[in-house]
Amino acid sequence: MGTPVGPMTHGNDCSGCTPPAGSLWPSGETPEFVFVYFAGIEKCPLATRSPPNGQTFKLKQDAGNPCFYEHEGTEWHVWWRAFDPIFMESMLYLEERDGLGIFVSRTINCPPECFVYHSSIEVCAWPMAGRFGIGCVHWMGIVLQIIVGMNLPSGSVIMHELFVTQDDKIVHKFCLPRHAMNVKFLMS
Repeated sequence: MGTPVGPMTHGNDCSGCTPPAGSLWPSGETPEFVFVYFAGIEKCPLATRSPPNGQTFKLKQDAGNPCFYEHEGTEWHVWWRAFDPIFMESMLYLEERDGLGIFVSRTINCPPECFVYHSSIEVCAWPMAGRFGIGCVHWMGIVLQIIVGMNLPSGSVIMHELFVTQDDKIVHKFCLPRHAMNVKFLMS
């Protein structure tokens, strides 16, 4: 059914993505939480479980390193670095709790919301337990814009899901259980 949509909460400014150094988030608007969706990851022989394809993870900002977000669950460890001043790139990483890598992708610093990461893992070799696939990071900014722009009913629970098409287009799905309503928006 998706992730409940609520107001976006803000954390500490990520200096590399906030003016004057960056332009992704205005001062005071760096999100406290981001959401990461994975799909198309192939399981390698070392894997102890199937990849979390179709799942969305909620990552919390690290207070001491505000450009770093992390989810530490019982089965999966996911982290996203929006800005890395040493390598000048962002990075999305997923591993099994035992440390075997499932997904790794590095790209531009401070990518826009709903940027699609492609895994750089192409071979099943130790210590990798997955290969290929995509990951998509968002922080509810676009979701809240769609809700307001499309005048979706407020005052009730709205659930959100994100999907990525074969050609990397983003689909936002909203479910409003109280109104028995499901609606999808293909972003171009």
